[in-house]
Amino acid sequence: MKRTLIFSGVLLVLLLPLHAKEGMRVGIRDGYLKSMGYKDVWSAAKAIGVERLELEVTPELRCPNLYEADGTTHSIADKTSVERLKKTLKAKKISVCAFTTVIPLAGPMTPSQVYQWVSSVAKVARQLKTPVIMMPLIARNVEDAQFIEKAREFVVPLQAVAKENGVQLTIENLGHYLNRKEVLDPILKSFDSRYVALTLDICNMYWFGHPLSKVYELAEHFAPYIRYAHVKNIQYPEEKRETQRTEGWEYLQYAEPVPSGDLDFRKIIGFYHKSGYRGTLTLEDDSLGKFKMPQLQQIHQKDVQHLRGIVEQRSKGSGT
Repeated sequence: MKRTLIFSGVLLVLLLPLHAKEGMRVGIRDGYLKSMGYKDVWSAAKAIGVERLELEVTPELRCPNLYEADGTTHSIADKTSVERLKKTLKAKKISVCAFTTVIPLAGPMTPSQVYQWVSSVAKVARQLKTPVIMMPLIARNVEDAQFIEKAREFVVPLQAVAKENGVQLTIENLGHYLNRKEVLDPILKSFDSRYVALTLDICNMYWFGHPLSKVYELAEHFAPYIRYAHVKNIQYPEEKRETQRTEGWEYLQYAEPVPSGDLDFRKIIGFYHKSGYRGTLTLEDDSLGKFKMPQLQQIHQKDVQHLRGIVEQRSKGSGT
């Protein structure tokens, strides 16, 4: 599905994810359902009203957070496992909005091994009609230039995987490196965005320490690269919101449910929408550890309802 638009005087052609024709929808990361105490992940998803899950996939092709009532989990390592997952998803009326493969740029895996891993996941994504594979890039204690070089070394070859399988690959603005424009910009410009682009978690920019007003500027700047989005929020003391804070300052203390945090997602999703994004808004609420059932379920539900309300406003042509 294609969409053309003008952004800052430049004509863009966006290849939107498979679900885009349905409009924005709300999903959740699979691991964020486990603390609810339900017998299986499907019951937890149903209890909060979501029908889309983002699934973590290990290099062994296991889905460790996708648990059943008997304690078993799922895998995509072979044809039988994929068929089991496919039948279960159909029976539960759940779709997979994204697979996640966390890629260590300075770890034990080589670019060739990562290529094989992502390629295997992409083949399954094609079968399940999953539009996105999200690839957080992880490294510590390297210089910016080395991080950029490593990101290109690992990810540029994966464009062929995306093209072959008709799936969108994304990197996420995560951690010390990718929440800085001077690092994220040159990396994104290394890729053909039809194949590799951005998962934007704008709250990560706030976590990093950027002042609130700058976070909105960054959301607008990176909006044309977005092919997938995470949503969470923080509520800092008022005197801290427009300061440059240290990286990760008191994050868990001030993590907040989506509707009540500092970030105005009506405004942020407006930037995404203007740039052509119509994919999933996937919840990753890090405030959940503060709550216990049944309040925990209520917080989940309010997050979902808040985002759906914003999406409905946009679909009716209202909002900014």
